[in-house]
Amino acid sequence: YKNDELDIIGYGGEDVAAIAADPELTAQNFQYAGSCTIMLRFSLQGEFTAPDGSTYETPFKDPKVREAFQFAFDAEGWARDVDSGLSLPTWTWIPRGYPGYKEESPLGFDPDRAKAALAESTYGGPDGLNALGLKLTFGDTARNRARSEWIVANYKNHLGVDILLDPVDTTTFTALTKDPATFPLLARQGWCADYPHQQNWLSVYWKSSSDFAADQGYSNPEFDALIDQADATIDPAEAAVLYEQAQDLLLADIPSVFGYNTSHPFLVKPWITGFITTPQDNTFPGDWTPWTITVDTKMPF
Repeated sequence: YKNDELDIIGYGGEDVAAIAADPELTAQNFQYAGSCTIMLRFSLQGEFTAPDGSTYETPFKDPKVREAFQFAFDAEGWARDVDSGLSLPTWTWIPRGYPGYKEESPLGFDPDRAKAALAESTYGGPDGLNALGLKLTFGDTARNRARSEWIVANYKNHLGVDILLDPVDTTTFTALTKDPATFPLLARQGWCADYPHQQNWLSVYWKSSSDFAADQGYSNPEFDALIDQADATIDPAEAAVLYEQAQDLLLADIPSVFGYNTSHPFLVKPWITGFITTPQDNTFPGDWTPWTITVDTKMPF
C-alpha cells in the first residue's frame, strides 16, 4: 500500500499506532460502522455442573442476573483495550446505520447498578454465583483466549463474579452452540446482517421459532406477536413502529449481553473518490454501490 501497489487495504489493531503516527496515512484512514453486533450469549435453559459435582439450573433464567451482567460489561473498555478502537461500544441490538437503530438505550455500563441487580437476584450477590463455578466456553485460539481472559477479568473487577475459562477446539465450540442440549452457559458470539432491514435482526434471530433463539432458550410470546404483525405490515412506517416496540422488549429481556459493533477500517488512496459507505460493505468502502466510485488514473503518476 505504501508503495502505491494497492489502492485500498483493510487493517487491524496492530496497525492503529503506526497509522496514527503518520499524517499521510491518517488522512487516508476511513473507519465506519460495520454490520455485526457481538454479544455474550446466555444459556437460558438447561443444567450445568458445579465444582462439587452437583448440578444447577442456569442462573440466567433470573432477569436480575442478566441485568447485572449487562450493566457490568465495560463496552468502551473493550473497544479501547481489546480492539484498539476498531469496534464500537453498543447497548442495543440493531447497529448504527441500519433501519431500527436506536441511539438511546435503557442499557449501559453501570457497575453500581449491576451490583445492586445481583444483590436483588435469587443469588443475593456474587458469592451465590461463585459457588456454582460459572464457565465461559470459547474456541481455543490465541485471540479468543485473550478476549475471554479480558471478559473474566471484567466481571471479577466490576461485579465480583468469578468465571472459569472453558476452552474447547473451535469445531466443538460451534457444535455446542448449535444444540439447545449443549449450549454453553456463556459464549461470545455475534450476528451480522444479511440485508438492511429490521426483519433480519429481529425476526430471523430472536423469534422463538428461530434456531438462534431456540439454542439459547429465549422465548417471549409478546415479542413474537409484535414481530409477526410487523413482518405482515405493508406500510414501512407502521412496521417500523412495531419493530421498535419489539426491540424495546428485547432490550428489557436482556437475553444476551449486548457488547459492541464491528467497524470497517480501511486505508484509501486519494485518487479513489466518490465511494458511498454502508455498514454492509465487506471488501472495500462502497462495495454495495461501486458505480459511484471514481479512480483518477492520472494519480499518482
